[in-house]
Order: sequence, then C-alpha cells, then structure tokens
Amino acid sequence: MDYKISIIIPCYNVEAYLKRCLNSIVNQTMGVEALQLILVNDASTDTTLNIMKEYEDKYPDNILIITYENNMGQGYARNVALDYAVASYIGYIDSDDYIELDMYEKMYEKIISYSCEVVICRNDRPFEENEAKNGITGNDALYIFDTDDQRRIFLTYFRDNVMCTNKLISKDLLIDNNIIFPENIKFEDNYWGFLLLLHINSVYILEECLYHWYYNTNSTVTSGKAILDRSGVQVLLLDECKKRSFFDKYRDEIIYNFYERSFVEPIFYLYNYNCINIDIIKKLKMILLKVCPEFTETSYYKNESVITRFACEAEIRKFIENDVTMDLMDEVKSNIFT
Repeated sequence: MDYKISIIIPCYNVEAYLKRCLNSIVNQTMGVEALQLILVNDASTDTTLNIMKEYEDKYPDNILIITYENNMGQGYARNVALDYAVASYIGYIDSDDYIELDMYEKMYEKIISYSCEVVICRNDRPFEENEAKNGITGNDALYIFDTDDQRRIFLTYFRDNVMCTNKLISKDLLIDNNIIFPENIKFEDNYWGFLLLLHINSVYILEECLYHWYYNTNSTVTSGKAILDRSGVQVLLLDECKKRSFFDKYRDEIIYNFYERSFVEPIFYLYNYNCINIDIIKKLKMILLKVCPEFTETSYYKNESVITRFACEAEIRKFIENDVTMDLMDEVKSNIFT
C-alpha cells in the first residue's frame, strides 16, 4: 500500500474510548486508504484488544496490531511502532483522544505545499465531547531556522508545544536524528518534543483546533505519584541536550525550560490535582538545585529577556527564594487560584 501517513496509537485499557478514537481516524476526509494505523496493545486487561481486532477485520489493509504481554508504557510503544511505519510522515494519537475528520488532510496539504519537516495544529482539552472546540485560532505561520538566533526566538514562544499528538512529522527527521521517546517514565512527550524543536529546520504552525486531548481522570499522568516523573524526564533531557551539543548554543533556553518543566509545572499540577505535598515540593527543589543550580542566572529567570511564562511562575518561585513551609504553601495556593 502507498500510505501517505503512518499513525501510531498506543492502547492500554481504553475500551471506553477506543472506538471514538478509531472512528475519527478511519473516517478522515483524505481517505483511510492513505493511512497506515499502527495499534499497539500495551498488555490491556479489558476488551481493548478485541476492539482493535474488530477494526482490523474491517480495514485489513490499513491496520496493523502489535501486542505484548507486559505493560511497557507509551514511550516504548511509540518507539516500537515507529519501526513498522512505512509512510514518509508520522502522526501520533493517544487512544482516549480523537481528531477532527479533516485534520490529516489539512496537515498533509501544508507539509507538502511548504516542504517543511513538521506541521503543528492547535488542540483543546475537553472534559466531555460537547465541550470540544474547533475552528481557526489565529493566523498560520511558516518558520524556517537559518540561524541559531531564529531558533532561540522560536523556543521562547513555542518550547512548551511538546506533545507529539498535534503534529505531523517527517519520518526521515525522526530516524536520521534518533528522536525517540524515553522509556519507563511518564511525560515522555516533554523530552521528545523539546528535542524535536532543537532538530527541526522548518515548521508550519496551523492555527486551527483539530486535535481533542480528552481530559481523562483515569489517565496515567494525572496522579500524584507520577509528579516526580515530570522532574525525572527533564534530567534525561538536559543530559541529552549536552550529549548532542545543543547546550552551548541554547544554554539559557534549555536551563529555563528545565526550571519550568521540572519545578514550576509539577508544583502547579500538585495544586491542580489537589495532591499538594510538602515533601514532594522539597524533593523537586532539591533536584533542581542539585542538577541545574545555574537557572537563577539565566536572563529569563532574571526577567532580562522576553519569554512566555506560566501565569503562576511568580508565585511558585517563592519556593525557591524561601524555605518551603505549610504557611507558604497555603499562601501560594491562595494567590494562584483566586
């Protein structure tokens, strides 16, 4: 088959959502014949595999099922599936999410028309289907990086766009630069996506909400015990940036990203998930100060350079500048959520 896009979909105990996800793919306006669907059954214990086989029976030329007995996580599943992808362009979808029916037609048209390596669309995060948004969100833009300064400016505004599921990517870009997901750790997108942004030379931003990132309260990444992986995956990313000689070029951007993603973001989600814990905050602070103590010297932390920021960053940095106490935790919470 002459597929245009290979779509990788890890699946673990998603019987309640998988049909919605697959229906949104097989009914794409560019035609299912243009798509290779690689479904990875990550040792599901419900009827997920049965649903996968049901769709494989309907679309035998387009669906490939990979299954294994031990649960290995999304990073491993995506890496394994990439070896089976035959199309020139790669898409990733989480099995509890769904997409607009014209998403891949629009993204494929842009990546071909502009000869770029990556197309990024916008996404929302609905609790229910009737809350999903779509439509134009702004003006499209093509970015080509001829200099380090051009990429540096891009990172100050788009470095948080690390999720893999709202992107269409050149397979050659991924293979040639060994852009793979870390395994046995959650928040693998935070590693993969930032590394991708350091390697791309051209990207088209499609300002249209085409991907629906469903807010699954049973998701593997919304529990308190997973919070420390937000820090752990950044340690891996920092080491990889140094190995690939990106650190000297984009030192302040990489360091500030480490501070933001390993400290600010996890603490925000601790509050947001109502699982705030003084010991976890102290541990996050300890890791930050041990691994990347120079973050306070970056121009972004000192507010000397423009960069997009988490709205809560000014409050959460109080944990850096003061001892972590219960009173301070209450103060920060009150200021963030009022």
